[in-house]
Amino acid sequence: MNIILHKVNDLQIGQRHEDGYINLTKMAQASNKKLNDYLRLSTAKAFIEKLSTDTGIPVSGKNGLVQVHKGGNNKVAQGTWGHPQVAINCGQWCSPEFAVLVSKWVFNWITTAQNSVKESFDSSNQFSDVVKAYIESSQALNRVIHTAIHQQTDSLREALKFLDTENHVIINCLEAESKRIEQISHVTHTICIDLIQLPPSQPRRYFDPQKLEELSHSIKELGILEPLLVRPVTGGNYELVAGERRYKAAQLAGLTEVPVVIREMDDVTTSKVKIVENLQREDLNPIEETEGILELLALQLEWDRNEVTSQLNKMRNVCDRYGEDSEVRHNVMSQSETKTIKELFASLGRMSWESFVKNRLPLLNLPQDVMEVLRDGKLEYTKARAIAGVKDEQKRKEILEDALAYNLSLNDIKRKIKEIEQQVKPESLSIKDQVDNTFRKLKQSKVWEDPKKKVKVEKLLAQLDALMVDDVS
Repeated sequence: MNIILHKVNDLQIGQRHEDGYINLTKMAQASNKKLNDYLRLSTAKAFIEKLSTDTGIPVSGKNGLVQVHKGGNNKVAQGTWGHPQVAINCGQWCSPEFAVLVSKWVFNWITTAQNSVKESFDSSNQFSDVVKAYIESSQALNRVIHTAIHQQTDSLREALKFLDTENHVIINCLEAESKRIEQISHVTHTICIDLIQLPPSQPRRYFDPQKLEELSHSIKELGILEPLLVRPVTGGNYELVAGERRYKAAQLAGLTEVPVVIREMDDVTTSKVKIVENLQREDLNPIEETEGILELLALQLEWDRNEVTSQLNKMRNVCDRYGEDSEVRHNVMSQSETKTIKELFASLGRMSWESFVKNRLPLLNLPQDVMEVLRDGKLEYTKARAIAGVKDEQKRKEILEDALAYNLSLNDIKRKIKEIEQQVKPESLSIKDQVDNTFRKLKQSKVWEDPKKKVKVEKLLAQLDALMVDDVS
């Protein structure tokens, strides 16, 4: 048996040279299908029976349109073989692409057969008729295949339209479900206050005892007007996300149950909500606000706080040193991290990033004693920064205590600081040091711009020169 081999999907599909029959079993395998499924199709049966009637070839058997061969040791010859037209029809069942491929094999076989006959023999009428019949039937089948392909394309278009409609339905359902979940997430529940636990890290750390007491009395009288925000945690408990001040006041008021809104949140979302909720409070002190913004930036950029601080300082240094048209400035300010930082400050609406770097970041470097009173909300940050400038720890402590005890204004604090600086007695300095100090101050002063003062300075210098001349002589 002379067999032409066609490779499809790593499978060798045989085609007999003498009659063009093709191995249908291998065709089905190459398409990941079972041949019996094709042979059971009513359309396939009708096609093969019609072809049998037209050609006079039996449906099956040794010389039939469909032939089964065990093949012996020749594995290529094993399987069910089909007449070329049956093979094309089977190919259409496999896929439109497969049908075109099989048609090509059949056409090539017919062309080869024609050339072989012309070279070897004078074409007999019988063989010529057979070849013509193959050509005509193959051309007819090719038209059928093209029609089938177009039909399948139209079917695919209809299927895509259906899927598109289905997608819209699914999207609408999802949106409706999302709205339903959002509505549920805003439903207020009442739970036992003992089931609520504080998170390990809470951005807001200090609460004014007097204001907390006032809120507690209000809660006793009117209840909690705005529910707490919590999220479920293990053990049937809930973690407080927002509303720590109300929670503490409720404890002071002796409430056993509190209204809450329960939402499912991951750790990152929870942290962001906590920080943003606290940043929106007017009574948040500057230290807590500064630390909260840094924590929010760290979460947004997925950096640690030191990296955030470094980037902010880098942005300020570049803006201070380079003009707007500078390439260095453009490169730094166009970075994605820089854009994220600027967008976050814009969304918070509290201050610009420039103001934050200039006025807030320095607060984190304040002496510990000043930092504590500022964190507790007992001192405004402008006063704290002024007091922090006193290097002498004991004197700084005295000014700090006076500022708290007598509620000193910023001007009062600056006056006290100036008095302390002037307490250094000139007598304690040598004459030489005094001269050095005087000349240093003279260089920094603006006496040169005043003509009258300039004349006096010239006279004094002349007197000094005269003294030095007498001393030298």
